Amino acid sequence: MHPTNTKPAVFPISFCRYVNAVVVILFSLFFFLIPGLTVVHDLSDPNIRSAGIPQSAWKLHQTLSPKFEKWARERLDSTRAAELSTANVSGTEWPLFGSVFYLWATESLQDAWEKDHSTTLVAPNIYAKDAIEAATCLVIDPKQANW
Repeated sequence: MHPTNTKPAVFPISFCRYVNAVVVILFSLFFFLIPGLTVVHDLSDPNIRSAGIPQSAWKLHQTLSPKFEKWARERLDSTRAAELSTANVSGTEWPLFGSVFYLWATESLQDAWEKDHSTTLVAPNIYAKDAIEAATCLVIDPKQANW
């Protein structure tokens, strides 16, 4: 008869603890540390305290432009604007005002880029060309302003 070992298996329990610790550390890095460091980095930009445009605004505009262009094209292709009531402010006015604000922001970034090319390698009127065209078409489309 062989003697049986009555000790519980230690390896699987300690392995689970290590895996859980790694998961918690990665979770905290992803959801707490990295966003916090991003905020600190953005707040340390000297252009926040001066008349310059912060680097985060350039990044945001570059990221937003393709999404804005897609949204504006979909809005132009749909008949949603013509079907909305004039009392529906968010459906009738906000898309137009948002497009105008996008165009103004792009114009400001372009003016700043023309003064100093070191902010980004590509001019806003180049990387946002399709979004500018879509926003302009949305603003001048008479179906969008059915009020």
